[in-house]
Amino acid sequence: QGLSMERALILSEARSAVGTPYRFGGNDPRGLDCSGLAQMTYSRAGIPLPRSSREQYRRLPPIDEARPGDLLFFATGKGSEVSHVGIFAGNDVMIHAPGRGRQVTTTSLTLDYWQERFVGAAARSGVIGSTGVTFGVGPGRGRASVGARTLGVGHSVGVRVLGGIQRECVLAVVGPVAVVVR
Repeated sequence: QGLSMERALILSEARSAVGTPYRFGGNDPRGLDCSGLAQMTYSRAGIPLPRSSREQYRRLPPIDEARPGDLLFFATGKGSEVSHVGIFAGNDVMIHAPGRGRQVTTTSLTLDYWQERFVGAAARSGVIGSTGVTFGVGPGRGRASVGARTLGVGHSVGVRVLGGIQRECVLAVVGPVAVVVR
């Protein structure tokens, strides 16, 4: 499945946050809570989010089926109000900051705990769709262009370098910049 550049950036940032300690109110690499993880990863993809999981749920458009990079909301406290958010990574897995004394981690969404507490999913409109990309291929070597295709990190893509050379490359994300490697 191909991903837009925004989705690829969100997932790359979320995966790189795995192992970060939980910190209530945290929204940077020194410590993250669940909504801080969502806010940080989305902001690094250029997409602003509200700070709390409850506000994220209220303000983002709901979706019927989650795609990688979308937000998943849960009622983990008393009652049915949203109190937790995770980032859908695909294949029934989410990346989230589970709570005090723990670290950002991945977890299976097939667990009864998450199934019973699921409230809904949402996607920021800027995360939906394909992105056309032009890549620099080095000083003095022209530019490589990929048409309006949906790309994912680690996906193999055919790239035509101006001048007619066709190569196969792999998309990677380094910080906020997408690069072609190999």
